[in-house]
Amino acid sequence: MPPDIQKPNWTFRAINRTIPPTMFPAALSPFTALSLLGLGAAAMCAASVAAAVAVGSRLGLAPGWRALFHWVPIAAAVSVSRFMGWTEVSIGLIFGTSIAILSSAVGSLSTIAPVGPAPARWKRIWPFTLAAALIVFVSGYNGLLTWKHGLTLGMEGIVILSLWRDPVSEHEWGGSISDPSRPFVPPHFAWVAVGISILFAGLGTYAAVHGVAAMTQLKSHASPGAIAATLLSLVLATPLMQSGRGLAMTGASWIPMTANVGVVLLNLCLLLPLLAMIPYAEAIFQAINFAARPLIDWSTFSPRATVFPLAIWRIDSVVLVLLSAILLPAAVGKWNLGREEGLLLIIGYCVYLMGVTAAGV
Repeated sequence: MPPDIQKPNWTFRAINRTIPPTMFPAALSPFTALSLLGLGAAAMCAASVAAAVAVGSRLGLAPGWRALFHWVPIAAAVSVSRFMGWTEVSIGLIFGTSIAILSSAVGSLSTIAPVGPAPARWKRIWPFTLAAALIVFVSGYNGLLTWKHGLTLGMEGIVILSLWRDPVSEHEWGGSISDPSRPFVPPHFAWVAVGISILFAGLGTYAAVHGVAAMTQLKSHASPGAIAATLLSLVLATPLMQSGRGLAMTGASWIPMTANVGVVLLNLCLLLPLLAMIPYAEAIFQAINFAARPLIDWSTFSPRATVFPLAIWRIDSVVLVLLSAILLPAAVGKWNLGREEGLLLIIGYCVYLMGVTAAGV
């Protein structure tokens, strides 16, 4: 049964609709709003490219580090938009980038070489995307992301981390397989590229959110969540489509595939739980009485749980479950994703972009 939008907690006074007045760009022309959005999207794309350069500068980089480097600009964008009071944009970025990775990025890999053959140690991590997607889908039934949902997703993240770093199965992960392409920059420049990625992601998100906020004043406009899930997520995820091309050509497509899964799991099992927990942490801080000594006045403790936007629950969470289910046979070794499947994933992502854009107008 869909969420009841008449419930008291499902209102525009909820946290993801609370826009700080100082963050709202008043009286901006449509041209200025579009310019800010375009400049912000370009900067976010540059941030993602910088992260890809950091990955490309380290030949033989383990899948976990590849995932972390690619995830850095996404995390920075989500953090800045949440700090500006636009939780709807943050949630849109989490779901939009996750869907883009599982569809277009995985589809691009599949068109180069079959995705499926991989060491058992890494393939056992792939099915956790379906578990996380199902938890997120169930969380949307009451229209809120509460501390219980955040705790559940966080516990799954701990389990995944234990499997990722399992000392029993610790062995040479396959680092002898390296990308045949030459690195663009020296290896020691990787961390500089990561810093540049964070800077551009923060500045780009700041400009893009101002543009999105100004566009809400127009008579006809797309919703902030739709813009975040389509345009902004696309520019953040696009470099991942080419990041593992060299490895896929050598028959090691499982390395970028595992990195892609890692980025999605970081989104769902770390960023999303943080968004669910932040209102409770803020409520505790506001309930502290500093008059005599720090003391929590529980009578004033009144957290406003993060709203799960209805459109994202109806479209994005369902698409995320379907994509994770499609990848499940490849994860258990029953099916390899080939060129035909890759093209279907890419076409499906294009349909998703058009559907979300139409629904958000």
